[in-house]
Amino acid sequence: QQQQQQNVDGYTPNKANASSYANATLDADNFKTGDFIVLRSDLVNDWPTIWQVDTQCILQKYEPFCQNGKMFYRNMSMYSSWNLDSKKLYVKAPVRIQVQSHKETIVEFMRSELLADDTEQFIEKIMEDYLRYRDNFEIYIQTMISQVLDPSFFLEITREKDEYFLGSVRIIDSIMDNCKRKLLSITPWTRSIIVSIETYPKCHVFTEWGQNNLTQKNCGGCHQPGISVRFLLFGNPYHANTMQPVPVDTRLACEKDILLCRICAARADIFHKIAHEKYNLYIQCSSRVAEQQQECPGKSSTEILNDLLAEHNWVDELFRNMRNSWAEVESLERQKRFREVSQ
Repeated sequence: QQQQQQNVDGYTPNKANASSYANATLDADNFKTGDFIVLRSDLVNDWPTIWQVDTQCILQKYEPFCQNGKMFYRNMSMYSSWNLDSKKLYVKAPVRIQVQSHKETIVEFMRSELLADDTEQFIEKIMEDYLRYRDNFEIYIQTMISQVLDPSFFLEITREKDEYFLGSVRIIDSIMDNCKRKLLSITPWTRSIIVSIETYPKCHVFTEWGQNNLTQKNCGGCHQPGISVRFLLFGNPYHANTMQPVPVDTRLACEKDILLCRICAARADIFHKIAHEKYNLYIQCSSRVAEQQQECPGKSSTEILNDLLAEHNWVDELFRNMRNSWAEVESLERQKRFREVSQ
């Protein structure tokens, strides 16, 4: 039997099976011989091991490999047993058969088709990974509270090169900057839109605004038709470290009223949230400091600082919200990557 030939993009599909997809249903009772499946818990990995149902109690292992920039899976001479209880741990894996012969079977795992099933699980994993920055975040919050209590605090620690504070501030800031870079790498926005979102700390999103006026316009972000959202920016620009108001830089071209498609609007919302996380933390710290001062007018700044840092549930909630934003960006970047590989 003549073997399949390879093309420049990878393997030339077996024409008899090129359109053979496994139906990605979640019903374990539908698993049958020949189906491809994957452990739900393994979906947090980019390219997990997949298995083919060999019999009602035996699975054959398929391992990933890269061919000309695309990921494929090859059958291995390795098997695993499964039973009725373990079937509940699997989900069907949609595949396209590329090569099928008596020697080997090679398939393409249509990874992007299972993203909806593992997004929440992936976000939880990334949030857990970011827990290692918990101590840095607490010092970050300590810096914000101290800045609220003393507006010259950041300038002083900068002048004194106080690495206890500055080191943790750099770490958390760099994570946020990295998240912004990842989001922008998958989002074709103009520089003026990026600057606008980074400049103004507040926004309103109008989803039901004059639909008749929107149908004839293109998205201000990706320039594609299909406007669904009006993204309105406002608020006072501020210094990135002291959080104090600064005048608008008239040299920058800013857009405060932007029409966006649904995808760009969702990404703009996350980008805006991350771009102003530091400022929003400062505002929340300001609110808590004001509460303390109002309840106990004679309380010293040191007492206020210590009392707020002792509110572990509050600090944990702030950190959880921040980690969730970071994980959302990781998830979006991952989805984009899988879709590109599958094209």
